[in-house]
Amino acid sequence: MRSASSLGALLGWQALSLLLTVTGVCSQRLAALGVDAPTAQSGMAYALLALHWVPLWMRRRHRRLAGTLARPTLPWWQWLALAVADVEANYLLVKAYQYTDLCSVTVLDAFTVPTVMALSATFLHVRYSARQCGAAVLCVAGIVALFASDLIRTDAGFPQAWLGDVLVLAGAALYGVSNVAQEHLLRQRLDDRVEYLAHLGAYGAAIALIQSAVLEREALSAAWAGAGGSASGAWERLGLGAAFVLALTCFYVGVAFLLERGSSATTMNLSLLTSDFWSVAAGLTLLQASPGIVYALAFALVVIGLALYHWDGGGASPRLLDTPPPLTPPHEPTADADDDRRSRTSEFC
Repeated sequence: MRSASSLGALLGWQALSLLLTVTGVCSQRLAALGVDAPTAQSGMAYALLALHWVPLWMRRRHRRLAGTLARPTLPWWQWLALAVADVEANYLLVKAYQYTDLCSVTVLDAFTVPTVMALSATFLHVRYSARQCGAAVLCVAGIVALFASDLIRTDAGFPQAWLGDVLVLAGAALYGVSNVAQEHLLRQRLDDRVEYLAHLGAYGAAIALIQSAVLEREALSAAWAGAGGSASGAWERLGLGAAFVLALTCFYVGVAFLLERGSSATTMNLSLLTSDFWSVAAGLTLLQASPGIVYALAFALVVIGLALYHWDGGGASPRLLDTPPPLTPPHEPTADADDDRRSRTSEFC
């Protein structure tokens, strides 16, 4: 049963990996068309999350208050801090493409994995076995191999590549913070993903709107002026923007769903490393190039690493060697709580 569940989670993460690739391809194409507004792009995804999940969460909260089932949630400043980490991680990683190339972004983005493992071990009391640590090393080694292959194959001329590297590392670290916080909230603090997605969407949209208005007004004006030149160019920009927003929105919902079902932030980031391969493969296809032997080796390393990490050895959990203690006292079950949970099955989540 655990093997089937692990396989389902693995396939689910790979589907999300493809969605992540779609966001990258759309971002690169939009940049080529003169659209350089990463905060505005992600802001529309946060707004879409808020439009659906906030009303759903408010209806659920209203029923709880009516049934005297009100429970404390996170204070507003904690939601704000979580949203800031997520919004700025998106911004920094996309912004890095202005200073460095895909190869550097690919390898340095893997910094999220050790960040998540360190934070999980420190704050969630997760213990990793030697096999799990070795699997993580294999996955990162695959990314390094791909980076080395691209470095040999291309001659990148970025005089400020170091600045791009710093942006990627900072963005990857923020992603790690956001991922671990999300895992903790969905498994121990919140009933389900509804409250998380509602608050992330609302706070993220507000932050992105303010930041975009301050930093990206000229870029948005230039993109609008460029789109006015031809109808086909305008429709292409709109289509790419819509694809990016839909893919990112579905990605957030899928991540929350899998974490709620028991996956960990470490599993997520190891599994999503394959999006780097799909991104490079898409670029090579557009350039009509073919990957070499090092690319195949790098892909094999990541696949082997994922298989080792997900492998159920001797019936023990492949992720946790002990159960992290709850950071908040458990809530007393009530008849109203049971009624509320049963009512969720009739809602579209």
